[in-house]
Amino acid sequence: MKKAWRLEVGIIIQVLKVLFNSNLGYMTADSMERHGPGITFFYDNSKYEGEYDHDEQSGEGKFWSRQGDYYEGYFLKGKKHGKGLRVQINGFIYDGEY
Repeated sequence: MKKAWRLEVGIIIQVLKVLFNSNLGYMTADSMERHGPGITFFYDNSKYEGEYDHDEQSGEGKFWSRQGDYYEGYFLKGKKHGKGLRVQINGFIYDGEY
């Protein structure tokens, strides 16, 4: 009975992930982690398009915030890292290292 209960909870968690963070990309078969290129639309209307490594934004990518700000560059473990370009809707532009 415990095994069936864990399976149901796992399915519910995966459904919630899809509802709140829809991902179009590659996932590893055994762990359901995003890996490789993909696009994620977040519930707050922000969007990430780029590389994933073990379910984290890593490598080259682009991120659009819900306010309309934009970042294009490198990510490491879900954070901006290395060279990148940030453009804000108020006109601020930063092109440099993170």
